[in-house]
Amino acid sequence: MSKPSATNMVKRLEKKGLVERLPCPEDARAKRVILTEKARIPLASETEIYGAVAEKLKVNLSQSEFASLNQLLTKALRPE
Repeated sequence: MSKPSATNMVKRLEKKGLVERLPCPEDARAKRVILTEKARIPLASETEIYGAVAEKLKVNLSQSEFASLNQLLTKALRPE
């Protein structure tokens, strides 16, 4: 991703109240980007939802099937 694309995305997220840009103490040209509470709340519930889905899968799959699924999903989601 180019720097201008990243900057534009951060500006959009900032307008939505999902991130906040703070000055970088080491480099006055740079900004630090942090998540706001508005962004953290959905992320917390997302973890709960994924946990519930994982528990449902564990109940309906054998231990080896669940291990295979976990291995395949980990491989599929691995960054390139």
